[in-house]
Amino acid sequence: MKIMEYGLCVYNGDSKQININSKNDLRSYKDVYDFNQNPPVLVYTKTDEELYVIWEKHEINQFAQDHIHKYYPQWKQSNIIREGSVEDIAKMGEFINAVRAWSNQTNPDPWNNSLQSIVP
Repeated sequence: MKIMEYGLCVYNGDSKQININSKNDLRSYKDVYDFNQNPPVLVYTKTDEELYVIWEKHEINQFAQDHIHKYYPQWKQSNIIREGSVEDIAKMGEFINAVRAWSNQTNPDPWNNSLQSIVP
């Protein structure tokens, strides 16, 4: 994850290290306070165009894998491939293909619920 501010990278690393798991968690990076006042006063909130996240491919793939495993953990995939009906195999394959299509699109956003809307 890269947090970009005005085109400059202000953070490059794992989102879990700084406890950012949603767009709401970015709020602390967006709010600009005047610390010359007591208590500090919010003077400006940066827009999504001024502060945004760029995801690394391996992070997007991890979101996709986690979503697939939510419905089809590895053991279930193996059982369906080995002993599932043609319909079960097709259903699982369509779901996995949809998740893969999501992850392969240009700039997928794991926080806009588009991934979560893909269900078997």
